[in-house]
Amino acid sequence: MTGNSTYSGGTTISAGTLQLGDGGTIGSITGNVTDNGMLAFNRADTVIFGGVISGTGTLAQLGAGTTIFTADNTYSGDTTISAGTLQLGNGGTGGSIAGNVADNGTLLFNRSDALTFDGVVSGTGAGTGRYMPPGTGDRVP
Repeated sequence: MTGNSTYSGGTTISAGTLQLGDGGTIGSITGNVTDNGMLAFNRADTVIFGGVISGTGTLAQLGAGTTIFTADNTYSGDTTISAGTLQLGNGGTGGSIAGNVADNGTLLFNRSDALTFDGVVSGTGAGTGRYMPPGTGDRVP
């Protein structure tokens, strides 16, 4: 989808892929998404997505830009960051994902509260931040 959608209802992906953007600065939807296929973000700019993503599908961050999630998402599939940044939260107490992450870009947590992330993070990663394993109180460079 390379246009900016104006409908106000939710979106259901029953199978296949819904890709938002083609590497440029347009391509968006609003509202909640039931993802039983793949939802892919492919934008070169920063986009804030506030809808809840649920379902059994997967998610991909493809574009060089930053995708910011401000809702607490419940989809059960894996997340792949091939490029750019997937940011969880925008300084508040919302913005999370469940499941495993293949991070070959940047996975960024920007929340004002503590968040437990139980998924496995793998990949080469491009971030410069630090990670605190749950329950340890220790920071790992």
